[in-house]
Amino acid sequence: MFFPTPKFLLVIAALFLVFAAGNAFAASDLWFFDFTLSSTNPTPGQTVTATLDVKNGGNSDTNVGFWVDLYRDQPTILPCDLPNGQSSANKGPLAPGEKTGNFQLSFTAPSTAGTYWSSAFADSDCDVNNESDEGNNQQWVQYTVAAACTPTSPTASTLSSPANGATGVSTSPTLSWNPPSSWGTGCPSNNNHYEVYLDTSSNPTTFKGWGTSTTFGITGLSQNTKYYWKIRARNGSMDKDSAVWSFTTASAAQPNLVVQNLTYSPASPAESNLMSFGAEVKNSGGASANSSITQFRVDGAPMGTGVTGAMAAGSTVSQNVLNIWTATAGSHTLKVCADETGNVAESSETDNCASVSFTVSAAAGNDPPQTPPQPAAELSGSEYFYYTYAPLDPNGDKVKVAIDWGDGTKSTSGLVDSGEKVGFYHRWPAPLAMGEQKQKFTLFNWQQLVKQAKELFIGRTQAAPPDIFEVVAQGIDEFENPSPFSLPLNVVMPDPATDTKITFNGYDNSGNPKINFRWTPGASTSFMTIDISDSGMCPVAGKVANGTFSWSKNSPIEINPPEVLCGGPQDATPQEGKTYWWRIASFSNAGYVFTAPSQEFTVPVHMPTGVQVSSACVAGKPKVDISWDPTPGALGYDIDISDNGSMFPSSNIAVGDLTSFSWSESNPLSDGRVPEEGRTYFARVAAQFPPDGHMWSEVKQFKVGGCIVAAGGAKCGTGLGYCSPDYLSPYFGANVTKASIVCNAESGGSATKISFSGDVGLFQINAATHKLSVAYLQNPDNNIKEAVRISSGGTNWRSWSVAYEYACVNGVKYPQCGFYPGKVPWHPDC
Repeated sequence: MFFPTPKFLLVIAALFLVFAAGNAFAASDLWFFDFTLSSTNPTPGQTVTATLDVKNGGNSDTNVGFWVDLYRDQPTILPCDLPNGQSSANKGPLAPGEKTGNFQLSFTAPSTAGTYWSSAFADSDCDVNNESDEGNNQQWVQYTVAAACTPTSPTASTLSSPANGATGVSTSPTLSWNPPSSWGTGCPSNNNHYEVYLDTSSNPTTFKGWGTSTTFGITGLSQNTKYYWKIRARNGSMDKDSAVWSFTTASAAQPNLVVQNLTYSPASPAESNLMSFGAEVKNSGGASANSSITQFRVDGAPMGTGVTGAMAAGSTVSQNVLNIWTATAGSHTLKVCADETGNVAESSETDNCASVSFTVSAAAGNDPPQTPPQPAAELSGSEYFYYTYAPLDPNGDKVKVAIDWGDGTKSTSGLVDSGEKVGFYHRWPAPLAMGEQKQKFTLFNWQQLVKQAKELFIGRTQAAPPDIFEVVAQGIDEFENPSPFSLPLNVVMPDPATDTKITFNGYDNSGNPKINFRWTPGASTSFMTIDISDSGMCPVAGKVANGTFSWSKNSPIEINPPEVLCGGPQDATPQEGKTYWWRIASFSNAGYVFTAPSQEFTVPVHMPTGVQVSSACVAGKPKVDISWDPTPGALGYDIDISDNGSMFPSSNIAVGDLTSFSWSESNPLSDGRVPEEGRTYFARVAAQFPPDGHMWSEVKQFKVGGCIVAAGGAKCGTGLGYCSPDYLSPYFGANVTKASIVCNAESGGSATKISFSGDVGLFQINAATHKLSVAYLQNPDNNIKEAVRISSGGTNWRSWSVAYEYACVNGVKYPQCGFYPGKVPWHPDC
């Protein structure tokens, strides 16, 4: 009998290894060395070009050529012999280590906006039959189709300087303008800028430059030349031209005649006086001026002329017309113009004239107006309008009305006919206590709808003005004859409201908050309004009659003025969690004052927020933890758990003032229910408020993970942290439970874990096999995205051993996570 020696056995083993090396490892291996898209953000219908390069990474020839297919949207692994992709190319054969070199295939981007996976398939017809790894023949690149962009035009800019028609402008001016009110929409993105056009044509077309500033310097213009300019606003797709303005540049040095120091004599003229007039003409320019004529006019009628003679730069000449006009009673205007005939070329022709008004008193016997009626007040919006009527004049003269407001100030109207209604607006200073240094009152001009409130500061250390102001009217005819004063109108300035208080009055049956305001009305108050603002400045108002106001959904306040003046919408009803400011305006027939400063308050939030749900396995049994953020003012909390998102049992759990709850077999619900593995539930939390009971949070959906534990301690339940269903759900959708189990079994949630074989991160993806860097795979989101790609969106987990292999203890086989039972394992213990 032959007994092999140890040396013989060693020889046989060596020959076997040589044979295996020559056969088992001689194979080609196609994989993508390069796969990039020309755009990862194409627009609908745009052609997208893929640059590809396929490499034979094996140690044997491919022996035959092969097809490369490009697919527009194919997120999952494809089998062989499917219809071709959007484009194809035939390549090869390739020797070991040889690449095809870059080549291009293309597809048309989908018409619907969204995120897609483009895939490339080397050897899509499976002609190469000696590959060592068929799993790396396909590669994916994600891209996003943006929504279609519709360009719109910007609005026109408005020009600012030099003023339209300006003269004497520098030959190196700086143009300025205001930006358009809207830039419109540029496609694919805005490229907002201005283009400057300037020349001597009335429609300038000469491009001078562009930029993003609203100013532009021009140099090298000609002297004494009229130029036209415009600004074109462009957003990258469309443009809009401004209006065309013009200006004229100055000469090198020119005279400029101006009129100053107008006089009339006598200084207090009376009817029938013979009057004389005088003025000075000054050459304010930089060059001498020829002789010119100066024209005098009264009420537009020529009164005579003067001659200046030649004038040096900076010189002044007096001009007079003597005893030229017989005065008539009333108000008149003297106007004097230099260079009446245009004999002098000036740097500016717009400042040659000057005017002065004077009054000629009536001859003896002219009667004053009658006594005007007592002034009256009427409310116009939230301002008082004070008015009277121009008194009758016995001589039929025009009359102006003067008002003495009783606070040291007066107002005077223009000349009107007798009997005409004349009105004014006026505001008195608020009354202050003796010795008060400063009091702040915020005033709002409702009539003119001023955008921002103005602030009036009044400081005084002496006695306060009287509470009552006497307003009287007086008529004055056109010859300055005054009437007697009218009977007084007594007006009273109100005192500000005091003792302002605010209380939170709970919620109505629909869960809407109610806010109560209280205050003590000030003295002399006719009525009050409450102002409530969410900007701290711009008010909304609702008139109130007493010292209380309740603000709620059932009692909103009127928004006034329009929200556009407040920089955005204002709230007519209180909104939970929002901060507001409030103040009281006290009105009388003298105006109004505010409480100051405005008081700030925040409406409480009564609905629980921040609800979080997680599940784990404790001693082989599922345990669910629910937590939430504290709710201000809540007396306690209740928990509801249901397996139907729209129906909840009445057997909720009261947890007192705790902000967390653990549900398990040892801590069941009040009806005895315990969490079941793999089942989906819905949870909500209620905050308890008097007197209206529970206010529920939003419903939170969750799924209880499995608690199968394989031999050797492999964890097959859903994971926590990065491996939790909540974190993985945006990536795997309906397949998230299996994804969480695999993630938990592979890494236990460690994003940086590296195995001895080079498997990296959450899903233990092999860096070398997939030609990815360790640093890239240790990023949680990158690792998850690669797992999505390799598992075809979470539908195929055969590349992960924990999904189907068995562990073996004492000859008994136990499934690990059991997705694909029945596969024969290679586990050495078996």
